[in-house]
Amino acid sequence: MAKVKRIMIHCTDEPDNVKRNRAYWEHWFFKVKCWKHFGYHAVVYQDGKWEELQPMPDPISDSGIITNATMANGCKGANSDSIHIAYIGGIDHVTKRRGDTRTVEQKKTLAALVGWLSEAYGIKEVIGHRDWPGVTKTCPNFDAKKTYSYVGSR
Repeated sequence: MAKVKRIMIHCTDEPDNVKRNRAYWEHWFFKVKCWKHFGYHAVVYQDGKWEELQPMPDPISDSGIITNATMANGCKGANSDSIHIAYIGGIDHVTKRRGDTRTVEQKKTLAALVGWLSEAYGIKEVIGHRDWPGVTKTCPNFDAKKTYSYVGSR
C-alpha cells in the first residue's frame, strides 16, 4: 500500500435525478459487482450532502497510507494511492446525454472536500477518472484537472 498521492473525481454515470443512499451502494458494490470494497471513498448527493462509503486513512495516525481496510475500487491501477470521490449524476435525465450535471451544491461540496483532503494529505494532484492512462470513459464529464488546478499550486 502507499501514501495518498491524488484525489480522483468520478461521476456515478447515471441520471442526475436518481436518489441513492448507503444501502443502495452496499447492494451495488458488494452484491451486484461482488467487490470487496466500495468503488468510492465518498459520494456527493444532489443537495450537496456527502457520505463516506469506504473509510479514508487517517492522515496522522495512519500517516495517510491506504491499506486494505481503506482502499476503494475507483480505478484499476490507482486504488492503492488515491482517494476516490463521486458525484451522483453524469447523465442529464432529460436529454439522456452524458455531461457535467453537478448541481451548485455538489460543486460547492466537491470543492470543499478537495480543499480539505488536499490539505490533510498534502495532495498535489486532482484528476478525473478519464485522466488515468488507458481509461476510455468520460467520467466525471468535466475537466477535474482544470477545475481543481489550484491544488498543486499552494
